[in-house]
Amino acid sequence: MSAGSINWATVIDDVEEASAHWLPLKIAENNVSQEMASKLQRAQNTERSGEETSVTIRGRELKGHRYELPKDYYAFSLVQVADQNVGRGQLEDDSDQMAASYNDTTDMVDDQSAHWEQERLSRHHEVRGKSWKAKHRTGSIMLWGHDVAPSKTDAGRRCLDFLSVAQKVHAPISKEAVEAQLRILEASS
Repeated sequence: MSAGSINWATVIDDVEEASAHWLPLKIAENNVSQEMASKLQRAQNTERSGEETSVTIRGRELKGHRYELPKDYYAFSLVQVADQNVGRGQLEDDSDQMAASYNDTTDMVDDQSAHWEQERLSRHHEVRGKSWKAKHRTGSIMLWGHDVAPSKTDAGRRCLDFLSVAQKVHAPISKEAVEAQLRILEASS
């Protein structure tokens, strides 16, 4: 497994809006054919709120339904910016400078700590990472199913329900609500 990083600094401001489709099929290539993209876009444009949509792709009928993400949640599509050989090239020079400055202060640190720091620096040279950037974002996802639209029991739909549950679990609790619950607990005991 390789390490990587996502540049979140430009996510909200520099990302264009797009649609997201969760298809029940595997596409061998990373790019979507123009025919498939136009059919999905046409189906999305003709969709009426709350109704299922159907489209035929590669001879298979797919039925879909749009699900809005909870408020302030977005789905992002990420693209790889470039391979970064962390610890090689320009970053290697920074590590060597770190090692040199560390060697100047080794007399203040015991031998065990010096060994651990040298080991950390050598691991730093071996890490290969990828850098990712958000390209598109959307506030809704179109879920598709074979012959029938995804129901509430489908795995994809349940994953989206988890976002609503997480939002409620992490919501702040008012002091009044806590005091009311404490009064109920005291009265029952």
